[in-house]
This record gives sequence, C-alpha cells and structure tokens, in this order.
Amino acid sequence: MSDANQVRINELARELEVKAKAIIDLLPGFGVTEKKTHSSSIPEDVAEKVKDHLKGVADAETAAEADRSAKEAAAKAALRSRRLQWRLLLLLRLLRHTRRLRRSLRLQRQRQHHLLLDLWLSSPRLQRLRQAQLRPRWLPLRNPLHRHRL
Repeated sequence: MSDANQVRINELARELEVKAKAIIDLLPGFGVTEKKTHSSSIPEDVAEKVKDHLKGVADAETAAEADRSAKEAAAKAALRSRRLQWRLLLLLRLLRHTRRLRRSLRLQRQRQHHLLLDLWLSSPRLQRLRQAQLRPRWLPLRNPLHRHRL
C-alpha cells in the first residue's frame, strides 16, 4: 500500500531520533488526521514539514539550553567572585590583625628589654665595673694575683 512518495512514521522517527508518538501527535497540525499507528505511512511533503518542524524545535531547545547554561555559568562565576572577595577581605583582616599583634609583641619585647637593661644598669656589679673603668689603668683595684673576677 505504500507508494514511492510515502514514508513510514517509524522510519521517520528513527531518522529524526524521536518517538513515533511525537510524530503522530504532530500530524493533525499538518492536515493528516487518519494516521494512528507507527506503522502508518505519510506523504513525503508532510514528512519534510515534520522534519523541518522538529529541527526548528530542536534548534530552539538547543538555543534555550545554551542560554540556560550561559546563565548558570555567569551565576557560578559571580558566586565564585563573591567568595573570592570575601576570602580576600578575610585575609586582609587577618593580615592587619597579625601586623597589630607583631607590633604589640615588638613593643612588649622592647619594654622587656628596657626593663632588663635598667635592671642590669642598676646592678652593683655594673656599678663596680663602671668605677673600675673610671680609675686609671695603672692603678689596680685590688691585688693582681687575686683570681676572682669582679
């Protein structure tokens, strides 16, 4: 029953990689009402119209998918950028805090150093050393044979 200008719906479905039911659902829109199964045949001009329609739908879906993926990529990039900004801000705060800590530790060490220096300068031993330096070298402080240090 199939003429040379007829195409089976299941062959067209295999060619377009869609379900035969989707093609059968489209046929009333192209003026074919009596085809109800996948093994039915349709004219070639209607088959071409179905191909064009499904390719247009596929192109529209591809464009929509590309648009959706571009939006998702932009959203991910914006989120990544915000995360990086927060991380950078946190690092800057930590750096500022560590600089303050270093400065306070350095001042604390300087204070401790000055305290130790003041204690050492006020020690009796240093006083004796200073007095020994003030006297002439040829004048010994005590017996030169004495072995104890100052």
